[in-house]
Amino acid sequence: MSRVPDAIIERVHLGEANEEQRARVLADPEASARLGELTQLDTSFLAAHPATEIVPGIERRLHRAQTRGAVARRGRLLSVGGGLLVPTLALALALVVIPGERASPTRGEVIDPIDGVVRLKGLEPRLHVFHLDEGHPVRLSGGQLLSEGDQLQLGYTRGSASHGVLLSIDGRGTVTLHAPDSDDTQLLPGEHVIPHAYRLDDAPAFERFFLVTSEHPIDVERLLSAARALATDGDARSDELILPEDLVQQDLLIRKEAQ
Repeated sequence: MSRVPDAIIERVHLGEANEEQRARVLADPEASARLGELTQLDTSFLAAHPATEIVPGIERRLHRAQTRGAVARRGRLLSVGGGLLVPTLALALALVVIPGERASPTRGEVIDPIDGVVRLKGLEPRLHVFHLDEGHPVRLSGGQLLSEGDQLQLGYTRGSASHGVLLSIDGRGTVTLHAPDSDDTQLLPGEHVIPHAYRLDDAPAFERFFLVTSEHPIDVERLLSAARALATDGDARSDELILPEDLVQQDLLIRKEAQ
């Protein structure tokens, strides 16, 4: 029997798997053990960081940051058209995946960060996009219909990759670099969330997010050039980025509700 892919185990963990996938995982002792590790990580983190202790601290930090005018726009927003994603303050919670429900992000920069790392062994690199629904991050699987003003939180699972870049292209052709903030593409271990949330602007039709990973440092400017080429010359809604063979890409598309 072939090894059950990590992606299927994670779908079972999130409550997104179909009956066939779930049965395959539960029937495989090794896959079932890997699923149990994810559940134990969630339980341990929730026990160590109850929401009743974390949320009040976040609210105090958010109030102080707003009072100081500490909400700052991220740098390096690259536009082919005229639209932008507007950054807002992120929730400073450590990332916990709760099956079929919600997850909370980690590592704030503008508000005093609460540094939490959930290390998931053996997982492939994964792109995570959350919709902040009344302040609660809900993981998206792609294809959801959202509207201007909706807030998103972006993150990744490093898995076996050493380096990565997270960017997006919208329906207006705007290319936005979400991570890294510098030319250093080294990924942090485990699961991490980019320390800012983003509010969708009025760009039409879609927002498509890419996580590009490698075992070696990535040339950020070259990657952004590939994204701009896709935005102007290709079908940014469905075509892949044209990249060197050593780069692996994955994407997640969000549909935009017509105004």
